[in-house]
Parts: sequence; structure tokens; C-alpha cells
Amino acid sequence: RNYPNGTLWNLLPRLLSNAKTWAILPEPDLTYPGWYNWYDNRFDAGDFFNPQPYNGKVIILVNAETQSQAEYTVMGLQTHPNVFTIGSQTAGADGNISSIVLPGGLYSSWSSLGVFYPDTTDTQRIGIHIDSVVTPTIDDIRQSKDRVLLAALDCLTKTTDLHIVGKISLHPNPVTDVLYISLDNEQYAELELQVTNAIGRIVMSQKIHSSPDEQYEINVAEWNHGVYFIQLMTEGKIISMDKFVKQ
Repeated sequence: RNYPNGTLWNLLPRLLSNAKTWAILPEPDLTYPGWYNWYDNRFDAGDFFNPQPYNGKVIILVNAETQSQAEYTVMGLQTHPNVFTIGSQTAGADGNISSIVLPGGLYSSWSSLGVFYPDTTDTQRIGIHIDSVVTPTIDDIRQSKDRVLLAALDCLTKTTDLHIVGKISLHPNPVTDVLYISLDNEQYAELELQVTNAIGRIVMSQKIHSSPDEQYEINVAEWNHGVYFIQLMTEGKIISMDKFVKQ
């Protein structure tokens, strides 16, 4: 939840067994104006082989202060096979900074390099993927209670797999009217389907009976534009989550 100092490049060779792609970046082809190629950052931390990678849990804490290199660092850490990201929406300002001095001494800067997950999911304006949305309340701040850290400690003390249900599949995403939801789940289960906005406010909650190959739908046509987090819960605990963009 703070700005890193290039720590990712030293961490990855210890966390992983070999180099992995954690981001792809569009780079211009200067021989063909208007044409871009994907740059694969697989070896940005080196071409390494680690016969004894770290196999424990990796818990990542994020919030609005997670910006630029911090977001890029989170993406790299998320390549670990046993990682869980907790917190609230990040800044959505991943990428290099370019600047220009305008007449009158005006100075402006912007993110000049697009940063995408390997599956081409964008991170700019949206932020990085979060597994569990945890947003501090006003009372937490008054009492100096770090709700995000407490949630991380809770994950570390669990004996069960963090991803119980599996991946939530959403389409279309971005969505304008009806969002279709399917679960990568081979078991029947009574779950609560909950949707929160970018600041953690619940905008919809309903009970569902999860079953293999069953699809659910939500009409979001009248919802405000923006990023929403959809999560599956059981006994008040989030067991799987994804996010979508309402256009």
C-alpha cells in the first residue's frame, strides 16, 4: 500500500520456479506509424530457475495509494500460485510517466505506456485484480484499526484453500445491460451473490443455489457507470470474486 523501490525484480526469482509473464505492453513500431506490437515482459526479472521456490501463502494488501510501479509490482506478485489480493480499488495509473512543459511554465504529466494483464485485461483507469474487497470504515480510522491487515491475517490463519469455489466467469465485460454469470464449480452449494461498487458499498445482494453449468444474470442497465466487484459469500465470508465494468 505504498510505493515500492524496485523490490519486485529481487522477489520474483525467490517466489517462482521460473520466469513468467505478468504483463504485456503495447509498443509502437517505428517503422510502421500507427502500428503497435505486444511486448512480453516475461524476462524482465531475469531468465532464472529456482528449484526451491516459496510455496507458502502470499497475501497482497492494496488501496488507492497502490499506484504506478506499485500496481505493476502487484501484477508480478500475482503470478505466484498461492496468492490472494485484499483491499480496495487501486489508482488505475499503471505505466511509465511522460511529461511536457507548456507555454507559460505549465507542467503536465501522464501515463504514456499501456499496461495489460497477459489475457489483455486493461489496468489503467480500472486498477488491478482484487480477490477480496475490504474497505476501512470511518470507525476503523477513528480507532486506528487496520481492517485490511486484519483480513490478511485472517487469510494467513485459514487452513482451507482461499479459492474454494473457483473462478467466476462474467460476460460481456464491459457490460451495458445484462451481465451473465457462471461459476467454475463442480459442487452444489447455497451461496450469497453480492455486488459492491468501487468504494465498497453494497448495491445488490441475493441468495443463489450454485450448481454445475448453471448461469445467472443481473440487469445492470440502470446502474451508474463504473467498476463493480461481484463476490460469492458463504457464512459472511468471501470465497471468490471478480470485477466488471458498467458502461
